[in-house]
Amino acid sequence: MGRNGSIKRGAAAAAPPSFTVNPADYRLMEEVGYGAHAVVYRALFLPRNQTVAVKCLDLDQLNNNIDEVQREAQIMSLIDHPNVIRAYCSFVVEHSLWVIMPFMTEGSCLHLMKIAYPEGFEEPVIASILKETLKALEYLHRQGQIHRDIKLVTSLLIVLV
Repeated sequence: MGRNGSIKRGAAAAAPPSFTVNPADYRLMEEVGYGAHAVVYRALFLPRNQTVAVKCLDLDQLNNNIDEVQREAQIMSLIDHPNVIRAYCSFVVEHSLWVIMPFMTEGSCLHLMKIAYPEGFEEPVIASILKETLKALEYLHRQGQIHRDIKLVTSLLIVLV
């Protein structure tokens, strides 16, 4: 973190892949999640044939919080922690703010639990999820950020091969 409290990127941090702010470069596929003011889609970034997630925030429903939403999107693009999703870019399409992010291949912890662990996760799995979530929260707190929506459905998984 910089002396003024800003998020500071390490010299070894990899630059995020370059994505355009042209909505025609993205093909929205199926809906993979939703919240009070947003829907998340699996999408295809056509120039590279790459799967991404597109979070579409309804700006009409956020009429009083637009500045906060823009700030959050900007912060998401500056995040540099392996346990926190980093936004590639964001832009306005009609009445929505599109936030382009990596697509988490395995979905949420809740989705995995419902499919593979209907009786619930075992303690070691819960401990591992909590440990990694707490690492992310500690990082965000050091950056002066607060996550107000921690739950199984917002904890996303990716398989590293």
